[in-house]
Amino acid sequence: MRPEADRKATIKTRKRGEWTRVFAEESGRDVSHLVYAPRELQVGPGATVRMAAIGGVSTEREFRRRGLAGQVFARAMEEIRKEGYSCVGLYTSMRIVAHRMYRRFGLADVVRSPRGYKLLDPERIVCDALSHLLKDGSAGRSPMLVRVTLRPHRPVFVRIEDGAVRPVSRPRREADVSLEMSGQTFLALGHGEIALRYAEQAKLVEWGGNEADIRWLAEALARHYSPVDGG
Repeated sequence: MRPEADRKATIKTRKRGEWTRVFAEESGRDVSHLVYAPRELQVGPGATVRMAAIGGVSTEREFRRRGLAGQVFARAMEEIRKEGYSCVGLYTSMRIVAHRMYRRFGLADVVRSPRGYKLLDPERIVCDALSHLLKDGSAGRSPMLVRVTLRPHRPVFVRIEDGAVRPVSRPRREADVSLEMSGQTFLALGHGEIALRYAEQAKLVEWGGNEADIRWLAEALARHYSPVDGG
């Protein structure tokens, strides 16, 4: 039996703006979580209901298979009922383990769409995305520590060095560049649905850090993440 199985996690709730975060905390660490926010769901001509839109369902790898996600989801459903929502909704894949958990809590598959995406592993996705930039010949400034935040997930730190991108679990210095956007914006950029310059103009993307490094990374992103129509 793994040592973690003997520990007890505390389920907590935290509100920030319209978002509510429900998470399992163990030894001061957020190890399993989800977020929800109010959305209007149209159910007919001129008729809407208040829906709790759930996202960011995730558990740290070493804390999986302990039922923590189920405990977090149960607390979230309890809070959602208390707040008077009419229903809950989320996008997910039918192939993942969590899909069975959603069904246990009464959620039903009502829409099947290839345009529903979910960031299950932000660290891997960020590393993959930046690795593609280097493969496209965008390397040139190295080494560089980059802090990427894909809301509502926690920040991911990666190090660019010698043409490779590696995750950094505990950075010992401030990042050279910080980049923040929502997970939806990140996916829209990756699928060519929006250009980086438009996302920046719409204040969907926030930069921070060394100006020269920001300029280099922004130019690399703009070259790689361009709309499919070339606009």
